[in-house]
Amino acid sequence: MEVEIDDEANILYANCDCPYTMGEYCKHQTAVFFLLRDMEEFISDKINHQPKKNTKPKSSHKSHAPKKRKTFDIKKILFGRTKDELVELILAIASEFEEVKQFMELSIGDGNEEDEIIRALTLIRTFVNNNSDDYGFIAYGHTDEAIRGAELVLENARQAGEQNKAVHALNLILCVLHEMVELHKGMDDYYDVIGGVIEESLTIIHSIVEMDELLRV
Repeated sequence: MEVEIDDEANILYANCDCPYTMGEYCKHQTAVFFLLRDMEEFISDKINHQPKKNTKPKSSHKSHAPKKRKTFDIKKILFGRTKDELVELILAIASEFEEVKQFMELSIGDGNEEDEIIRALTLIRTFVNNNSDDYGFIAYGHTDEAIRGAELVLENARQAGEQNKAVHALNLILCVLHEMVELHKGMDDYYDVIGGVIEESLTIIHSIVEMDELLRV
């Protein structure tokens, strides 16, 4: 897994060698994006065990020099840490970002499918709420982020289908479809992101039905 960002933590390039092909980003890339978002210095401090440096006030004059590029080989960094260091880092990140914590709970659950459905709904709604204004409306500039939780749940549904848990996979997808219908009532879906989520949901349903003989009867 490799991610390239500029000096303002804007993502310039991301690549993952996992086999996911259902969308633009896999769940590993998405998880890393969350980690890098607004917390580049946070991760660096935790990995290197160095105190944060005082931030100098920004100059009022904008520099026209090209932005420096920084490349993070996430896999190399993580494999170079001890188990205790990784646990400390994960716990620190989970406590800092609620959506990351919920994503981890969904992906690394205890195997209880009913609890996973509840966690899936919570994750979807957290992303929606975090990107809504005081009146519950989501502007078009926040729509992509608002549906991230739904995309993560769909990835879990796809994996459940591959593990021959067809009914559980379909229940996860139904959660997504229900929440997306509700979400459409309170957002500016200029780019039809809801339509994209629904289309992906139907695609995964089709693939699950094709793989599961019982559902085809």
